[in-house]
Amino acid sequence: SYNHLVRKVARLFDWLVARDLVPRSPVHAKPRRATRSRHPFLFDPAAARRLLVVAGNLPERPTTPFRGPTYRTIFALLYGLGLRVGEVGRLRVADVDLTRRLLVVRDTKFTKSRLVPFGPRMTTVVTDYLDQRAQRVDTLSRRLLDHYERLAEQRTHRMSELSGRLNALSPLAVLERGYAVCRTVPDGTVVRDAAS
Repeated sequence: SYNHLVRKVARLFDWLVARDLVPRSPVHAKPRRATRSRHPFLFDPAAARRLLVVAGNLPERPTTPFRGPTYRTIFALLYGLGLRVGEVGRLRVADVDLTRRLLVVRDTKFTKSRLVPFGPRMTTVVTDYLDQRAQRVDTLSRRLLDHYERLAEQRTHRMSELSGRLNALSPLAVLERGYAVCRTVPDGTVVRDAAS
């Protein structure tokens, strides 16, 4: 904790000052006010089921798509397997082995990894989530592809329109359409404008 660290560093510098190794201690930080320690809340099975239902019904937001199923699965893993919040947050799809019913939990306490077995109910929860997620990714991929195809069509049309305009102004295009040189009759000078 912060207070523990401040005390240890202060004691180190007090020891250095006592032996005349440094002129004075640079530690002047006051210890922070001690707060009450929080006691864990244990959910009974009925409360856990209610939490999963509420979490599963969370609405989507623009910044958090697929929010309900994600939170429902997170809370199921926390409650059903006893995982820590950080462990669930670091899980990836590749960490789920459905055939052996194992989760590979990486970088747990003391930077170790471990295998966590799970039963048939958790298999259903994880499988349902992964299926919903795959459907969602397919839907979003199709929508994104359709959007970019329409955008590419619009840009191609716009580029051909601009190219046509540019070609119309090109001196080479003017020459391709034909040209004539007019000269005055008595002396043969080139006519440059209508006034001449």
